[in-house]
Amino acid sequence: MTAESNSALAARAATAMQPRTGGEAVAEQLVRSGVDTVFGVPGVQLDYLVDGFAQREDRLRYISCRHEQGAAYMADGYARATGRPGVFSVVPGPGVLNATAALSTAYACSSPVVCLAAQIAPWAIGRNLGLLHDVTGQDTVLRAVTKHCSRVEDVNEFPEAVHGAIGRALSGRPRPVALEMPDSLLKAPFSGSLVDVLPAVNRVTPDTAAIAAAAALLGKAEHPVIYAGGGVVVGDASAALEALSTALRAPVVTSNNGRGAISDRHPWALTSLGGRRVLPQADVVLLVGSRGLRMAGLPLVDSGAKQIMINAQEEDFGPPREPEVTVHADARLGLEALLAELPTGRSAWTENDIDATRMWCAEQIAPLGELVEWVTALRRGIADDGILVGELTQTFYLSRVAYPMYAPRTNLSPGYQGTLGYGSATAMGAKLGRPGVPVVSISGDGGFCYQLGELLTAVQYQIPVVFVVFNDGAYGNVMRTQMEDFGGRVIGTRLANPDFPAMAKSFGMDAVRLTRPHELTGTLRELRATTVPVIVEVPVGPFNDPAPLIREVPARRS
Repeated sequence: MTAESNSALAARAATAMQPRTGGEAVAEQLVRSGVDTVFGVPGVQLDYLVDGFAQREDRLRYISCRHEQGAAYMADGYARATGRPGVFSVVPGPGVLNATAALSTAYACSSPVVCLAAQIAPWAIGRNLGLLHDVTGQDTVLRAVTKHCSRVEDVNEFPEAVHGAIGRALSGRPRPVALEMPDSLLKAPFSGSLVDVLPAVNRVTPDTAAIAAAAALLGKAEHPVIYAGGGVVVGDASAALEALSTALRAPVVTSNNGRGAISDRHPWALTSLGGRRVLPQADVVLLVGSRGLRMAGLPLVDSGAKQIMINAQEEDFGPPREPEVTVHADARLGLEALLAELPTGRSAWTENDIDATRMWCAEQIAPLGELVEWVTALRRGIADDGILVGELTQTFYLSRVAYPMYAPRTNLSPGYQGTLGYGSATAMGAKLGRPGVPVVSISGDGGFCYQLGELLTAVQYQIPVVFVVFNDGAYGNVMRTQMEDFGGRVIGTRLANPDFPAMAKSFGMDAVRLTRPHELTGTLRELRATTVPVIVEVPVGPFNDPAPLIREVPARRS
């Protein structure tokens, strides 16, 4: 952060009111630490904190949600769409427990979320006395879905604790952190000092010897391939990735979370489907911002190619992976250092190889028929910089390999958690973080109904997300499995749904029902500048199964 911006922050802070309670100190420190939005559900143990928000409405926006899970998902969407911390506050016990599914998603997707978790009075913690919202071991629960959890023990510690939590969430490998705040301290008189500089963000700097070894290996490669994971997006490393790919003349294969790390218009960009063609031919594979594992926990590449790994987390280098060179570094810093050290390469790849691979991918995708038409309609209707938030639905599955991405932070998925129902609220957080960018959430009817209550939050705050619901009246993926693998014994997968447009109108939303892909394209184009939330219902039947095209297939030499 520049001296000028810190100076401006200090000047603004000098005119701010001095906090009188712990809750006011937390609210004021959030502002001074650069936070402009907090999501949450108010409750008795948060009264003094929420009052602190109320006193700072001109500088801090408070979005009151209908469920703690929705608040946490919105914080995640805000964080991933912007790269800034997504902050939410919840009461202890059930409030915290309701938020854990969203925290697990943020953890899986390296999202800098800050959970402000209220706590009962310090003297009663762990004694199981039956106080309101008391859950024994709340901090243990939070540690399972965050990279750090701490508890404030003194009211005057709040500023440093809040400031530190934000910096910790953003530093190293960004991930959620939690701060427990006893309610007795939130209402206690505050006499401490605030922190008047923005939190420092610490990036992992690469070791020069490791960079030299990686550069030497890549310089000798005839068929180098770069595999880019979500860490490239999180680390704002897209420019460095594109420059390295161009210098190496190396194909870039993007993971599901890495989509958008390199524009699909780039001459060397490929999806994971294209990776099936080029990875088996590779003699050196550079994996950056990726764990290098398939969902089953096995190595992503076992072709015999030598592997280089760049990752901000050292534990991601361990077995069953067997990298030749490891570079413990932030993705951007690692790629920039590698580019500066890289000798003139001798890549045998040509752009014709990439064009041929893309044609092969299109041939594999085409037989899916109607499903391809809907995914194509989405891409034609959504602006190049528009954000697509995808639920666990057939259209988003195929989008992993058939929906071109042109910019980072425009592809939000639940990562390896596969959290059904996350999409609507996550899209709302993304839109609040980037109000000038169209945001489209695509869901099946099953996942969409998880967060129906949060549609009222969208109405209350006029959050103009377009919610596209592909309605087949079922948990379609599970039903297909039941039909194909269990003799057609269907149980628990057929769903009773409301009339979605009628429901939307009763909520105060706009709505439309359509049945043809070209109608979806036209509608999405018309809604790019919508100022209100809109539901677009698309009744569909069973689709051809996209799973064979999106499964992680290990790269093996033929």
